[in-house]
Formats: sequence, structure tokens, C-alpha cells
Amino acid sequence: MTGNFRFFKCERGAGAIIAFVMVLMISILFIGGTFIWQVQSQTQVNALDTSRMDEAYFVEPVFSYNKEAEAYSAIVYVHNTGLLPIKLVQAWIIDEDNNDRQHIEISYNLGMDEGIYISEIYELIDSLTQTFDLTTTLYDFKIVTERGNLASSKLMPSAAFQSNWPAIIIPDASYVKKQGANVNIHLEIWNRLDEELHITLIVMSRLGHGSEHSELIHIDWILQPGVISIKDFSGVSKKIYQVGSTSFIEVADVDGTIVSSFYFTCQ
Repeated sequence: MTGNFRFFKCERGAGAIIAFVMVLMISILFIGGTFIWQVQSQTQVNALDTSRMDEAYFVEPVFSYNKEAEAYSAIVYVHNTGLLPIKLVQAWIIDEDNNDRQHIEISYNLGMDEGIYISEIYELIDSLTQTFDLTTTLYDFKIVTERGNLASSKLMPSAAFQSNWPAIIIPDASYVKKQGANVNIHLEIWNRLDEELHITLIVMSRLGHGSEHSELIHIDWILQPGVISIKDFSGVSKKIYQVGSTSFIEVADVDGTIVSSFYFTCQ
């Protein structure tokens, strides 16, 4: 009996040792797996951070006036200037109060040194025409990539890229039109500055046949920053306003400094 008792006691001791070894091995495997997973995860994060740093692109949103629709529409140009292909996944239109005016999901792979107009990826023109109030609100476009980078830019008129004036006359929306004995001068001007512009003088002139004719129109017009201001004036000089002739408009501020100019063909 004593021998049997000792035999069973040793068997139970061996079982405890085996169980301890198994638990130890499981713990080692668990800890090792966790360590490997953490290393792999950190490697992936580091690789993502590196690729994110190598990613570079710019956003160029512009608006223009559609004569047929008699409204403003916009397109957004995105250009990849980085070292890696990028994938565009989201776009936002934010107003001056940081309200989300439009949020879209997009999926477009942009290769290196390539550019694309968002309107070619996603039909925005109709909805943007209805969304924009360019006479009262500033807009900001934001584009996000799959790696989490974000680029943004403020909305600008297409005419601003051909002009360095602080006030940009919108060509298609503005006009000089003969109406009976008088002339209607319709100006839509975007103030690119971050402060008001006080316009006090419009100079109309026509160069031809070696002589210059001009007319001064004194006004009191405040252009708000970052938006389009609209105003109509009347001109009377028959020497300047003739259908088919070219008139030159100059816009001056309160100090007499010219802040914008443009050539118009009288309608």
C-alpha cells in the first residue's frame, strides 16, 4: 500500500510539472506573438508615416461665370507633385463659418506628376452652381488622400490667374452695353485682399485714330474681402461707347490708386 501511495503521488507531481511547462510555453508563445505583432504594427506605422511624408499634392479650385446658365460654377484641379502615386478618397467644401456645404466620397488613383479636374471624376458643376453664393461667402476646398494627408485652397476666379490686380473684374459676368442714348456698365469684381477696398472712381477710355477719349464716373463702392461685389453704372460719352468698339475700364480706390482694369467690347 505504501509503495502504491508513493507511485500515485509521484504521478501527480509529474502532471503538475507538465501543466506548469505547458502554461509557461503558452505564455511565451503569447508574449512572443504579441511582441512580433507589435513590431510588425510599428513597422507598418513607420512605413505609413514615411510614405505619408513622401506624398505631396496641391489643390487649385477655380470658379467661372457661365453666360448660358447666368450663374457661377467651379472646378477643382488636383496635381500630384510628390514621390508616390496617391489615391484621392474624400473632398469637402467649407464655407467661411466652417460649415460643411458639401461632402463627397471619391476614388481616384493619381499617378506621379499627374493632375486631374475633380469635375472629371465627379459631377459637381450643377450642385456647386446651386451651392455657391459668391457675393457673400468665402469657400475653402479640402481634398484627403488614402494615407490621410490633406490639402486645401480657397476658391478663386479663373481670371485671377491672369491678373495681379488686388481687385479682379470677372470678364464673362461684366459688360459694357449700349442702351439708347446711354450705356449700361455692369461690373462684377472679386476682392482678393483680406480687407475692404473702397472704390471711388471708374475711368472709361477708348484709344483710336491717334486720340484718346475718356470719361470719369465718381462712385462710392465698398468691395468686401474675398467675395464678388456687383454694381451697375451709367455712361454717356458717345465718343467712347460705340457698338463694337473697345473700351478700357480702370477702377481706382479712395487714394486714386488703380486697383483693377479690363478691356470690354461694347455690345
